Amino acid sequence: MSTIPSTWMTDQMNRISPRRLGDVRLPGARGAGMHDLTHSTLFSNHGNTRTQYDGIATQLRSGARYFDIRPAIWTDGAFHCGQFSENPALGWQGSTGEILRDAFIAIRTFAKANPRELIILGFSGYRNCLWWRGFDSVEKAQLAALTRNELGGRMITHGDAGVDLAELTLDDLLRGDRNVLCLFDDFDGFVNPADGLFGMVNGRRVHPVSTLSAPAIACGGNGRLHAVRAAGPSWILSISDDGGRTWGINRAILPHRFETPPAVAVDGAGTLHLAWSEDPRHPRLMLSSSPDQGRSWSPAATIAQLPDLTAAAMAHDPDGDVLHVAWRGGGIVVLASRKHGEAGWTRIPVAGLPAAAAVALAARRGRLCLAVLAENTLFVTTSGDGGSSWTPPRPVDGLVTMTPPALAMDDDGGAILLGKPVFDNPEDRLSILRSADFGATWTAPAPIPITAATGRSAATVATGGQGYAIVFPASPDGNADAPAVLNLCGSSNGGRSWDSRHVGMVAGNLGVSDRPGGGGVVLLSGAEQGDGTDAPSLYDRAGAANPGLVAALGRHPAVALMHYLRPAAAGAVAKLNIGE
Repeated sequence: MSTIPSTWMTDQMNRISPRRLGDVRLPGARGAGMHDLTHSTLFSNHGNTRTQYDGIATQLRSGARYFDIRPAIWTDGAFHCGQFSENPALGWQGSTGEILRDAFIAIRTFAKANPRELIILGFSGYRNCLWWRGFDSVEKAQLAALTRNELGGRMITHGDAGVDLAELTLDDLLRGDRNVLCLFDDFDGFVNPADGLFGMVNGRRVHPVSTLSAPAIACGGNGRLHAVRAAGPSWILSISDDGGRTWGINRAILPHRFETPPAVAVDGAGTLHLAWSEDPRHPRLMLSSSPDQGRSWSPAATIAQLPDLTAAAMAHDPDGDVLHVAWRGGGIVVLASRKHGEAGWTRIPVAGLPAAAAVALAARRGRLCLAVLAENTLFVTTSGDGGSSWTPPRPVDGLVTMTPPALAMDDDGGAILLGKPVFDNPEDRLSILRSADFGATWTAPAPIPITAATGRSAATVATGGQGYAIVFPASPDGNADAPAVLNLCGSSNGGRSWDSRHVGMVAGNLGVSDRPGGGGVVLLSGAEQGDGTDAPSLYDRAGAANPGLVAALGRHPAVALMHYLRPAAAGAVAKLNIGE
């Protein structure tokens, strides 16, 4: 097996060429072309803006194959690689890096010399630094023309405008002398796969995913589990028909622009409902529904628009087939309810609740239970009349938490409330409270043998009767330094005990493959690890879809070296620390 970074794909092509792009894991660089700052705003500098220590040409030779590029036009009128963000007090701040034409020349030169090395360019976050806005249609046309002029002969093309690139094999993609795949976000009117300009509708499942969020999960009347979470620019749906033991292929269902936890519910007709918060500057609570297991969706409708809107909670009550959505905005918590088949919502403010940072909701037999997180304390209130009136909120004793709660109820009046204690929790375990009266009274919190990833919540759902399932992100083998993967466990006795035989990976840790350990783009940055280090670790599970390839990423996400490890034992995790 080759250890030459510049030709690692070529040297393995006989083995990897039949694989779908969605099953090939590629090392990549986030904010590519930002190793050297060429123009900067007043408060931008190398310390807070530079993302790379190497340029794109060096990264290509070092094995990087995905480049996340944020095009920017500086006041000189030239296209650059850029890195900009808006500060509420300081306005737009950031810098430009490599001139985009120079980067394209380097890519073209490498691609010509290495025709069996697939190179993916992902363009997003366009910024005009003269007017501090995104690109208009003229500037998008200029970017498209620049890309075609410099890369045209190397650009991969396809005759199907709706092609899902993740389903194509490397053999399908690498035909002739074309080996550069260009994906453009927010490029309506200029996307043309026949001309080598692909949109995110084509590449949504090969878009990089650098974090793993806990999903929202819901159960239909037939026991089918649905899990939805954010991955890259899309919501990802996974479905299990056997209580979570096995899961179907992860499907990108809807785009999103602001990664907040989604809320999901399934009504009596089997329609899947998804609610999420959109646009952090002008928050809107959006709702879309699918009658066919996520294959098609209704146009997203705005339920609420408030300046301090938080992520929503959603629950379906089979009794009366009523869908409930709760959110916090304008300083209060609001419940909106709608019966199946009705168009309008009934909105009811829930009085007496403290300022909530997060909400959780459950409904059964006309009864509702609402939990809110406020100042590290969970408060619970219940309604016996479908939300028209509520009991005074009661704090949950014995549980100090900063983790958004998870809540579910079953048909017999049982309920479970999940949180993660801040104190006296050295193993970082989740705690559970149980109720036998639709949430009116609760047991004391008790730890359960589930270790959750630090700072992430768990999701929980009632599966009918007294059956519950918990999906949670956790580090494999209890190693807190490893990236979290999604796991599931179940209880058939009202949450008193949990069956470890149900534990299994719900999705590959990159969220874009239909098998554990599958493909995707790995983008790591020391600044994103949250530990203040510049030397992140990259883990890799050995398996058929991933031959133990580990990319050693240099300080920040610049790819410095490509290593190959011998396949580890089944279930083992191979670790490579930068600097070794």
